[in-house]
Amino acid sequence: MTEPTPIHSMTGFGRAAAERRGLRLAVELRSVNSRYLDIQVRCPADLQPFELAIRERIQARVRRGKINAHLAWEEESQPETLPQLDEEAAKHYLAQLR
Repeated sequence: MTEPTPIHSMTGFGRAAAERRGLRLAVELRSVNSRYLDIQVRCPADLQPFELAIRERIQARVRRGKINAHLAWEEESQPETLPQLDEEAAKHYLAQLR
């Protein structure tokens, strides 16, 4: 198996997501050409302690360009449940109406 060829363009977009314990973490990266490395990270308050680690991981792979990283939590969609008919209550109300 050969090693993947690194991408040399500074303009790009990528999106990925991971799901665990009913939560989904979505990550979006956008990059544009820039002479220097400029990394902007936007994330919810509960992920801010990880901002430095996120920056370091990006910096380990990218040498220049303007990088915007956006992280967001999303609740995993639950299947919609249909309402259940309470037959005893329905019979009771029908008897009341008669």
